[in-house]
Amino acid sequence: MGEDKPKKPGSGVELSPEHLRGILDSMEDAVFVLDREQRHVKLLGRWVGRFGYVPEQFIGRTAREIFEPEAAMVHEEANARALAGETVLYEWEIQGPQGPARFESLLSPVRNPEGVVVAIVAVGRDITQQKRLEAQLVRTQKMEAVGRLAGGIVHDFGNLLTAITGYGELLLRRLPAGDPLRVEIEEIRRAGARATALVRQLLAFTRKQVLQPRVLDLNAALDEMEATLRHVLGEEVVLVLKKDPGNPRVRADRGQLEQAVLNLSANANDAMPDGGTLTLSTGVEVLDEARAADHDGLAAGPHAVLTIADVGVGMPPEVLERAFEPFFTTKDPAMAAGLGLSAVFGIVKQSGGDIRVESEPGKGTTFRVWFPHVEAASDVVRPAAPAEAPGAPEAAASAAAPSGPGETVLVVDDEPSVRALARRVLELNGYEVLEAGGADEAVALCGSREGPIHLVLTDVVSRRGSGPDLAQRLAEKKPGIRVVYMSGYAPSASQRRWVLGKGVPLVEKPLAPETLSRKVRETLGKKK
Repeated sequence: MGEDKPKKPGSGVELSPEHLRGILDSMEDAVFVLDREQRHVKLLGRWVGRFGYVPEQFIGRTAREIFEPEAAMVHEEANARALAGETVLYEWEIQGPQGPARFESLLSPVRNPEGVVVAIVAVGRDITQQKRLEAQLVRTQKMEAVGRLAGGIVHDFGNLLTAITGYGELLLRRLPAGDPLRVEIEEIRRAGARATALVRQLLAFTRKQVLQPRVLDLNAALDEMEATLRHVLGEEVVLVLKKDPGNPRVRADRGQLEQAVLNLSANANDAMPDGGTLTLSTGVEVLDEARAADHDGLAAGPHAVLTIADVGVGMPPEVLERAFEPFFTTKDPAMAAGLGLSAVFGIVKQSGGDIRVESEPGKGTTFRVWFPHVEAASDVVRPAAPAEAPGAPEAAASAAAPSGPGETVLVVDDEPSVRALARRVLELNGYEVLEAGGADEAVALCGSREGPIHLVLTDVVSRRGSGPDLAQRLAEKKPGIRVVYMSGYAPSASQRRWVLGKGVPLVEKPLAPETLSRKVRETLGKKK
């Protein structure tokens, strides 16, 4: 009597038709069977109920009897190819409870024993999320490519503007009020101011600004900005503030946050030429893993949400898709450079947040901004009123900056024109000025000088080293030396390093002589 052969794992198990039907019905994919007349004879998979359909809507019907003519044509063409013996892969769209859903279907011909095609089996997979992520990746790559292009020129352009606007300001100081040359120089200054505004917007978009982040209460920020916002908006626009009682807090650069809100509000104002309501609201929203994955760069957890909604003209899909692209605008090119929304995008992203926009022609536009929520209430600051708009000239009527009583300032920058302007401004205010083109040169000069160096004016980052690193090296040579940083550009590859701490003296490029003089004097006047 022979020994029984061991059974292979799973052998002898047969699936009944009921079991097989249960398996197919549990699939997330859609399974269709169509006859030679392209009528649906079987419909399987969980997607049917998930999209609000019942099998009766399909069984016995052709695509032409189910879908709109344009959509039906897509199915009919694919079915005809499958009935001709091809294996067909194509995409189609269906309306679901959350809006349009995108499917990818694989059609396979079913043949009888004689090899004649008698039916089609179609397996459809929901690729809505995949398509959304692909589109998001394409947009991100496009924005990064444009950002690299802009970033490649903005640093040098900012240095050139420093010379143009700075020397223009110095010339105005030397000319009496009635001098006819003032008219021409004022025009140069105004043009320089507009160019400066563009440079700062480009820096915001490329996420290469040097930030001074603080923990900010969004409700307090809106309170402080209310007067300025009402001034920006037209008389026919009603401003409504809705503040979450949970006091949403974010860590961000105060000036940049205010600039983003002003840009979005100004954009909304333009979209309501006949008046309307602009609503700014705050809140806290907890994102789970799935929702966080849908927001590029955000982690799961609580997020402060800022919403800016108008009831204006809205945007059609083709405009909505390009809303954040730099230099794209639907306004008169002579009136707008197309950098407002792209600057907002850069500000939000550099602050670790994300921004989305929803719009429909005739139904207004809503921007939603998510920032990581800061739980700790320490170090929360109430924003001061917004400063003058970026690029605005220094007030000519302001009092002259206080002069330096023979103190020594070391100017460090790799651009000769910037050093020359800073030297001229500081010497006019009574300072002794030393120059260095980079960190090593500055350290060597500091080490060889016997007399004191009271302050170093240095770029936050340059081609020859970082300002913070240089300040540390100089402090070892000259204990007690003060530092004022200049900012104009932070490399994206290491932008997280270029975040300055609370209260660090900083002047933005292009340098304004008045601002530079005051910041140096204030820094030297502070007690250690």
